[in-house]
Amino acid sequence: VNTLEMNLTCIALFHYSKSISCYGDNHYSTKKKKSDMKSNSNRDEQKIWQDEIVYVAIIALSFIMRPTTAVFWIPLVLYHINLLYKKSSIIKTLVARLIPCAALTLFVLTSIDSLMYGKVVFIPWNFLKVNVFKNISSQYGIEPWYYYFTHTLLPLLNISSIFAIGDIIQLRNYKKDASIYIAATIWTLCVLSAIQHKEQRFILPLFPVILCYAANFSHEIIIRRESHQKAIAASILVFNILPLIYLLFWHKVGPTNVVSNLAKEFDALGNDSYYKKDILFLLPCHSAPFYSH
Repeated sequence: VNTLEMNLTCIALFHYSKSISCYGDNHYSTKKKKSDMKSNSNRDEQKIWQDEIVYVAIIALSFIMRPTTAVFWIPLVLYHINLLYKKSSIIKTLVARLIPCAALTLFVLTSIDSLMYGKVVFIPWNFLKVNVFKNISSQYGIEPWYYYFTHTLLPLLNISSIFAIGDIIQLRNYKKDASIYIAATIWTLCVLSAIQHKEQRFILPLFPVILCYAANFSHEIIIRRESHQKAIAASILVFNILPLIYLLFWHKVGPTNVVSNLAKEFDALGNDSYYKKDILFLLPCHSAPFYSH
């Protein structure tokens, strides 16, 4: 579900970026005839409307699947609303189109869940009640506030983290639209870091955004210093392959080895004895494999 959430986030961001990019002051050319301007304006407005509907519907779908996706989209949606306000399109776009689209999507999905459960069920409320109010998620492991920064972003991004930081530093050279995405990413990291139970998969939807900034910075370096292209490519390979070898063969292999040894013992006993055994894992969430081994 986390991979699906990430893919849906990427698709929604594609349509979102197209939507907000059309609200620039120079979007419609002033050198064209009035008839051409009107024709282009109507055609562009239809495209904007389609992109807005698609990204809002996808957000609503993601929200039902993983309610924490709302954290990432709050700054982005507020920024979009601000653009609509500046263009005096609150009623025309937000009230008449986007809110009904979101409400309809949520209603349909909630109706399907309620039909399957045989009672009225609103998944985001259940998620909030169980994981925040009752704090049941903390039973599956508690991590320090800096976990996502030191145990997730740095190991997984590797050398790309340097490129991402470099691009973030030079954000002042970009348009304002470019900075809203990293602002939403940082906001999400801060909010999720305040929750006691943390897992690497929870911030999976943020990686495509961060990697876009890293790719942009590395591309600029290659363009400016073409003579260093091979050195940069080699460094990327080395800094990814060496940690990959370490992570595959040595890093935290204990739980995997334990389960593999248990599987061998059960196979040696035969007669499907493993169906009659109970095994208690006193470990944090997702610390050890089971059926796959």
